[in-house]
Amino acid sequence: MTIEEITTKYFRDLDPGDGRTLHEILHEGAGKLIADLPDQAEFPSERSLADTLKVHRNTIRGALEPYIKSGLLKRNKRRTLVNRPGKTGDSFSADAMLHPLQLLRILLCPQLPQEGRGRHQLRL
Repeated sequence: MTIEEITTKYFRDLDPGDGRTLHEILHEGAGKLIADLPDQAEFPSERSLADTLKVHRNTIRGALEPYIKSGLLKRNKRRTLVNRPGKTGDSFSADAMLHPLQLLRILLCPQLPQEGRGRHQLRL
């Protein structure tokens, strides 16, 4: 899939007129793309997404950071890969693993503060 096809399919709702921030929209689109990509698939580069979507690279980086911290995306020097937990031989860190409800909260409600910040906390 080309970067143009990816941006059309996953990031076409870049209108924050519904009250969502650009960061939230990008985060949601990235989550949908991650869900559709197979394990170890290469995720589009921050630079290519930023250039195609005409946003700053740091905005893309901020939207992807929760997925990197959770281990769903694994970044190395040259590329970012989808990393599905539970695959044999992967290097997924158990410390970075999120409870399924935490992952749902990140995907469905990215505007809520992360756990430990603010009064909205997901308690499991």
